[in-house]
Order: sequence, then C-alpha cells, then structure tokens
Amino acid sequence: MDNQEAKFILQAYRHGGQDADDPKFAKALERAKRGPELNKWFEKERARDRAISNKLKTIKAPTELREQLHAGLRFVQSPAWWQRPLFMGIAATLAVFIGITFAWPSNAAPTEFSQLRSNAIQYSSSFMNLDFQSKDLTSMKIWLEKNEAPIPRNLPINMEELSGMGCGKIGWRGQTVSIVCFKNFDLYVLSHSDCPDAPKGKTPIFYSKEGISIASWQDESQLYILVHKGSEDALRQFM
Repeated sequence: MDNQEAKFILQAYRHGGQDADDPKFAKALERAKRGPELNKWFEKERARDRAISNKLKTIKAPTELREQLHAGLRFVQSPAWWQRPLFMGIAATLAVFIGITFAWPSNAAPTEFSQLRSNAIQYSSSFMNLDFQSKDLTSMKIWLEKNEAPIPRNLPINMEELSGMGCGKIGWRGQTVSIVCFKNFDLYVLSHSDCPDAPKGKTPIFYSKEGISIASWQDESQLYILVHKGSEDALRQFM
C-alpha cells in the first residue's frame, strides 16, 4: 500500500475514532502512523471534519418548529396560505438549513457511491503510482486477471482505440478496485455488489466538478467509473 491508496481509504474514516478497530482501515492507519507526511495530511483531514461537525452542532432547530409544521398543515387548503407569517417563517428556517447544508460539506455519512466518486476524483487528480505500465489494453486485462482484480469488459467503443498508460489495483472498504489509465481518462472497475447504492443501468450517468467529469454505468456484474480530465460535453461525445 502506498500513500495514495492509504489516502483513498482514509477519506472514509470518521473523525471521532469510531472506525479505529475496523479492519478495513488497519493498514492505512498503520501507514499513517509510520509516515510523517501521510500522518500530517490525515490529521488535517480529521481537524477539518471536526470543525465542520462542531459548526453543524451549533445550529439548533426552533423548539416550536414541529408544532408550527403540524399546525400549518391544517391551513394548506386555504387561499394564499403561503403568505401567512407562519409559513413565511418556516420557509425562512428551511432556507437557512438548506443554505448551511450546501455551504458546509456535511459530516453526515455520504452515500457509498458519492464517497467512491469523490475518492476517484481525488485519486485521479494526484500522482498515481501504477502497478503495471503498458499501452496495450489486452496486456492490462491479463495483468489484472493474474492479480485477482476486476477486469473491464463493458467499455465504450472509443476507449478500445485509446493508447493506454498502465493499470493497478487499490482497496475500497476491504474490496478490490481496478484502475486502467489512458491519457486524460482513468477507469475504475469494481463489483457492483461492493457499492450497492450506485446508479443502476448500462446508460451512463454524468457528473462534473472543478474541471473533472465522470461517467458511471453498470453491466451484469460490475460498476464502472470513468474519470475524464476535461469537460462533461467532451466526455458525453466520447461515450
């Protein structure tokens, strides 16, 4: 395990120490203890999570909110109910909560898929240490098979024509994820049972963030996450 793989795993570690005895984190935690650079990064991540958590704890819902909501429901059929002071107050309260939710990355546990997708973006944005370097996709598939890693089978036609850079495997919550790299494209492959809340279907689902775009899809047995270092429009055309 290298530092990048350890970071990939530790992204899911909860700052309160609830995961300290979870065997899925054991190797990554041990590496963080031994490596000053990784340990420094890990402590910053936990400090940031604690700050966000503490900020959210200071937000208290009005004690009368439940009663107001129940009372307001009785007037939902009356004319111009949205103009009543009661509902305007409730709307303002909800707007504050919604604004805080989006302004602060919530410390509540994200879905497995959103966490996996975020880790894939971070991993592809950093220096990647590939286990096997090759331009040939067939050779990379052979290496993955020999190393008991998921083999990509359901790929876009255009991807078959790309020149490869190499491949490797990393851990995801105790399971194995394959990475197949091309110029400007990184493909992550894992069993769809390892991330059960991922969007189903062979039709790609698109997502973009800070200049990086993602397409995800599934076949009968695997989940694919394709990270493109470019615009979503370019990725859609590629697919």
